[in-house]
Amino acid sequence: MVALHRHLESRRTDGKTTTAVNLAASLAHDRHHTTLLVDCDLKRPSIADIFGIEPAYGVDDVLRGDARVDQCLHHPRASSAWW
Repeated sequence: MVALHRHLESRRTDGKTTTAVNLAASLAHDRHHTTLLVDCDLKRPSIADIFGIEPAYGVDDVLRGDARVDQCLHHPRASSAWW
């Protein structure tokens, strides 16, 4: 059980964010799908930086009740993606 946990343990450099961004971008290219990518890393959010977005609100604001979900969404032009 310890070995299994060790292999599943995530580290900062595992590429989780890169994988999520690439998967979301690939899915967003298909006009038949709408893609929502949510950065739930409250300690080190990085997805907004990757896309060059300076969000006014984030997931933590929604959880506290300080913002609505629609205030946190960013819609790139010519895309079916929401960041």
